[in-house]
Amino acid sequence: MTRFNLHRFTDLLPLILLLIALSTVFLFGNNRGYFYRPGLHNGMSSNHLAVAANISYKHNFLGFLRQMLDENGTHAYSPYNRFPVGGYALIKLAILPFDGNLSAQIYAARMLMLLFFAAIGVLAYLSLCRLTSNRWIALTATLLSLSSYYCLYYNDLVAPEACPDLFGVLLVFHGMVIFVQKGYFRQLLVKTCFALLLGWHVFALLLPFIVLGLANEFIKARPARSARLSYPIVLCLSLLRNRYLALGVFALFFGMAVLSFNFANEYFTLKAESLRGPSYKSFLYRTGQNEHFNAQYAEYLAWLPFLKRQFIRIGASSLPYLSTTPEDLPAIIFGIFIFSACLIGLMFVRHKILLATLALFGFCWSLPMRHTTAFHDFEGLFYIGIPLVFYSIVFYYIHRLSRNRLIVYLSVISLLIFVFGNFYMSRVGDGAEATEFHKAMTADFDAIRKITKGKTILFMFNPMFTGTWQSAAYYLAGSIVLFGNERYRSSLADFVITRGREEKTGLLTPENRLVFLYDNTSRIDEYRSEYRSVTSNEPVATHSNFDIYMRKRTLYYIRPRCFSPPISERFFLHIVPVSENDLPRDRKQYGFDIRRVKFRRDGRIFDGKCMVSFALPEYKIASIRTGTIMNKTDQVWAEFSLSE
Repeated sequence: MTRFNLHRFTDLLPLILLLIALSTVFLFGNNRGYFYRPGLHNGMSSNHLAVAANISYKHNFLGFLRQMLDENGTHAYSPYNRFPVGGYALIKLAILPFDGNLSAQIYAARMLMLLFFAAIGVLAYLSLCRLTSNRWIALTATLLSLSSYYCLYYNDLVAPEACPDLFGVLLVFHGMVIFVQKGYFRQLLVKTCFALLLGWHVFALLLPFIVLGLANEFIKARPARSARLSYPIVLCLSLLRNRYLALGVFALFFGMAVLSFNFANEYFTLKAESLRGPSYKSFLYRTGQNEHFNAQYAEYLAWLPFLKRQFIRIGASSLPYLSTTPEDLPAIIFGIFIFSACLIGLMFVRHKILLATLALFGFCWSLPMRHTTAFHDFEGLFYIGIPLVFYSIVFYYIHRLSRNRLIVYLSVISLLIFVFGNFYMSRVGDGAEATEFHKAMTADFDAIRKITKGKTILFMFNPMFTGTWQSAAYYLAGSIVLFGNERYRSSLADFVITRGREEKTGLLTPENRLVFLYDNTSRIDEYRSEYRSVTSNEPVATHSNFDIYMRKRTLYYIRPRCFSPPISERFFLHIVPVSENDLPRDRKQYGFDIRRVKFRRDGRIFDGKCMVSFALPEYKIASIRTGTIMNKTDQVWAEFSLSE
């Protein structure tokens, strides 16, 4: 009995060590309830969190970033309906208990992503155990593959198309292994359905598996020379009974059903005239069908630079993270080497179809979808199959040649590499100053959201909001959000959010540090006061429906009767200074400075009036010539000379 228990513990020890190693991602990686990593990581996390927060039966489970008002003031949506609803539903369930606490919601969403990452490690280990028949080889290959830059940097990226999607891929691969070894087909179908509810990358895994499986079946079904006349009949019969083909057809129809749900809920929620809505347009550019997009990024999407980036990703996916980024590594050389070694190694191992499927699925996604993968660095996650296969083959032959405990020692080394790599990655962020900024920003929006949820908010965009305005869609989920370039609809907002503290304008969040909420009624009163002050004197000129005023070095364009926003109108100014030395270098040849004012950006509508203001430059002005440009035709309606 004692021997049996000891033997059982020895069998479970590699799995126990794997779980201990994976637990460190929670220890080092999920200690922040705010957006803290720069660039794509922050932007994608906030975008997908906003979509998850907005999903509800009230909107037909439509995935959208924000609610807004269109040019006529009608309620509208900003769809982000490209992915299956399953991943968003799980994120929604994770954050739902913490409604009213943004920091706790971000923390919970990151925890969910790390749970998916840990499950990826367990599935990879269980699959390799079956393929290599050695738990220590499986442990070593799994930990080294999960130690890469992409795995450790993007494991807490809150996005269904990252770790949840990769979890679905590894889940289906585990189902493939069981199917090939034991013939269990139904479990593979169930796992495929679940994976397709999380993301689309599973199709890239199914493609090589089905193609290679069918080819193998046809080779086995090849008749002898005497029976070659009946080969077409045998081939047709084998196709009808073939489970590889059945799997492909089943996955295709189930995936189409999931995509049809997306198209249908978008169609009914947006009350569109056809199914060619935002999701359809996204499908076109992601598959290379948008000619304008292709021409705009032609050099970036060319095959040679694209393939170079893919091999850099493969190299970085196969090297443990040691406090360096992929750009600092000879990643492209190592990427080509390790991919070539995988292809050669597959010729000398069992389970060629399964291992080739695992190694090739990354390319089976990135090549046909290069118009998407070229711009998304996290796609390096989906090359994880190459290091899994490479390290499995290498350590399998090391174990066969050494026939000693070397593989156990290598497993311990791989565990230490994973833990230390995870520790180093936990220190990657925006820096201490930015950390305090994100903490304060999240806390400020916590106070704002409690007041504004379900209301209409004008979010005044300016350069000081850089790095934060992307997160605003999530921070303000459940409200109608108008950004700064929609200021002309300011009279429709209940509240205004700015970075400026102005006590006199109805400040509602006096305890905030960085972002402040104001009652928009006070803003409208300010506009009325400003209007009365400006129009107390005669206009300096009249142009079309606009009267032109000057007050305190500010030029005002005012339309006294304005019931529909003239959002297409743009005003140009030719400003002639007293001294030519005040002109920018590129304007001196003209003798005047050129400025433009857009109603969409700078206009305000209130009490049936339209008002646009422009602060004049500080230098002394001799004269100003101004006019209007309509509908981007550069047609000047009128010109006026104004003296300061």
